[in-house]
Amino acid sequence: MYYRNNGNGTLTEAGVEAGIAYGEEGRPEAGMGIDAGDYDHQGVLDVYVTHLDMELHRLFHNSKDGVFTDTTYAAQMARKMNVLSGFGTKFADFDNDGWLDLLEINGHILPNIHLYKSAVVYAEPKTLWMNNHDGTFREVSGPLGAEFSKASVGRGLCVADFDNDGDLDFAVSNNGGAAELWRNDGGNKNNWIGFDLLGTKSNRDGVGAKIWVMAGADTQYQQRLGGGSYLSASDPRIFVGLGKSKKADLVRILWPSGLKQEFRDLTANQYFTLTEGTAPLPRAAAKTQRLP
Repeated sequence: MYYRNNGNGTLTEAGVEAGIAYGEEGRPEAGMGIDAGDYDHQGVLDVYVTHLDMELHRLFHNSKDGVFTDTTYAAQMARKMNVLSGFGTKFADFDNDGWLDLLEINGHILPNIHLYKSAVVYAEPKTLWMNNHDGTFREVSGPLGAEFSKASVGRGLCVADFDNDGDLDFAVSNNGGAAELWRNDGGNKNNWIGFDLLGTKSNRDGVGAKIWVMAGADTQYQQRLGGGSYLSASDPRIFVGLGKSKKADLVRILWPSGLKQEFRDLTANQYFTLTEGTAPLPRAAAKTQRLP
């Protein structure tokens, strides 16, 4: 279901009208995990939804006019036969190249599913899609090695820079198994910048704030979300990969209160606290460490 905000404290369910209720075949699907992110630098949030086996996990492109288009095939993310049941999922820039990638955690709901469907198993591998910068993705799960591809019954997913070294790590909760914490040991070879939002007139966490980061010829758009994935919440900081750019030329933020702020020439590779209505301050507590 897709609820459109009417701007007066009410919501209207508009999933069919918006083109996001069904995939392009027009069939209802399971709907397990969800996330939103601007994967193609169009300045609006697109949506990814995971489903159960024998259903495609759907990428919905935001057409900027209140309508979404199923671009799963166009983005080269459709599988000839999908046997994976997706749960947690998250748009995140894992290599800091300035383009959002997509991580998906998988695992079936029935321990004995193989008795009914010979091609489907209970424990399933993770899936990582890297952004090709042209509206398509490529799967890199296999090249990441046997440990990454090891099957588990994945459910929740949290993405966070837990060691404050300038690249995004992630944690996974598994059904009937140990939790996993995965450290990113290479993403910070590219530059980055991060923002911790502090609302004053707006809500304390700045949920709903919109932020644009301009570096060189690229403009990235993000929004402070309150949750997502599957029964999960991630690092509340806004994290932006900058590629080879050494600064953010312009950062523009629109707070939920309606206040607009702009900051120029913010040096890369550090976190800033953005307090509504005041100048940005580097976060001394966030120790950055560049790997060789």
